[in-house]
Amino acid sequence: MDKLQAVLTARSPALSARLSAGNTLTVGVGMAGGKGTVYTPHITDDGILSWTNDGGRDNPAPVDIKGPKGDTGPQGPAGPQGPAGKDALADTILNMDIDAIF
Repeated sequence: MDKLQAVLTARSPALSARLSAGNTLTVGVGMAGGKGTVYTPHITDDGILSWTNDGGRDNPAPVDIKGPKGDTGPQGPAGPQGPAGKDALADTILNMDIDAIF
């Protein structure tokens, strides 16, 4: 199968090209479109999604994406035994024999 390669360049008006079924090349000429509006999402710690845009357009209404808190789930299995604590004698600041005093 032969390859078809086309390179179209122009500054204005804009050119577009597409290859359709049957290997027909269609070329369109038109005016270049302007830059579109960019919407930027913002989410708060509370789960409120809101939008801003750089085109001076209306933004969608803010929406709570977290929803209500659900029910508490079942208790999970017990974890493994933790490491042993300090030796009780390690923090002793006074040790005396009471029988030797009396």
